[in-house]
Amino acid sequence: MGVMKLGFMNLLGSKELDIRYHFLLERSIDLVDRMAYKLCMKKMSWKILIDGLRAPTFVGVPEEERRLRQIVVVDIICVVQLVSRVQDDLACTTDYTALTKLVQTVCLERPRLLLETLAQDLVQQIFDFDLRIEQISICLRKPKKLPELEALGVQLDVLRTRSRTDHVRAKPRDR
Repeated sequence: MGVMKLGFMNLLGSKELDIRYHFLLERSIDLVDRMAYKLCMKKMSWKILIDGLRAPTFVGVPEEERRLRQIVVVDIICVVQLVSRVQDDLACTTDYTALTKLVQTVCLERPRLLLETLAQDLVQQIFDFDLRIEQISICLRKPKKLPELEALGVQLDVLRTRSRTDHVRAKPRDR
């Protein structure tokens, strides 16, 4: 009896179904379910969130503003492609503690005139940090810049474009 006929008979509720065929059918269904689960889990998109990081920096158009160390509030969402089910292992994901330290380091690297420049520098460094990151949304805010505002800032959304060799090294860089 073929599987199609067996499945059809099972749907009709046939009591004459041989126990061996029933066992094989259940095993086949279980195997197909596991394969489908694995296929679905092959490539998952995770969003790594950094919310409200207060990073010191030197940024501003007037020279006197760049001389003063200021706080910039940084929000980042990184879309990360993971090729398998995440195990309880840091190597399976992006190290967001190291990512946070990277952001703080880049913010203090050098003075900048514009938040836009800082945002672009951060995006480039984050893409270099982990090649599995596919997309970055970054928001930089200067709190209390003007008395009538809570904050002012910029937001940048960038989708990585892949070169032919990027897929070869799909692991985080050595830190």
